[in-house]
Amino acid sequence: MTFMLDIAIALAVFLPYVLGKSFGLLTVSFHNSEITCLSLMHCFQVEPQRAWEILNLPLLGVRLLTDPVVDFIIMLFTHPKLINMLLSVGSFFISPLTKSLYYILSVMRGEERAAEITELWLDMVSVFFCWSCT
Repeated sequence: MTFMLDIAIALAVFLPYVLGKSFGLLTVSFHNSEITCLSLMHCFQVEPQRAWEILNLPLLGVRLLTDPVVDFIIMLFTHPKLINMLLSVGSFFISPLTKSLYYILSVMRGEERAAEITELWLDMVSVFFCWSCT
């Protein structure tokens, strides 16, 4: 019960106080370079846009960390040489896979049905890899 009361006090009193005080301090900047000020109000200036810039710093940090990673991954998957390499590796595995499929289907369904299914398989694969397997 005491823990729940502590959490409620922290959320209801301490958190708004800290956020408000931080926002207030972030928006006030010292703008007078002279050491002697006529009054305290003349030395400080309220700049609300400053708080917005500072609140955006975590977002900017996350963008700076993640954007290069995301750009690198997109570059890898859209680079023409990599796509050609993946297609050639895929074509390397398609021929043995097609022969294995034909053999298994010919044993299970007969050679005519195996030829039909294998032809359908090659049509689907050739559309995906943009080349003719036969």
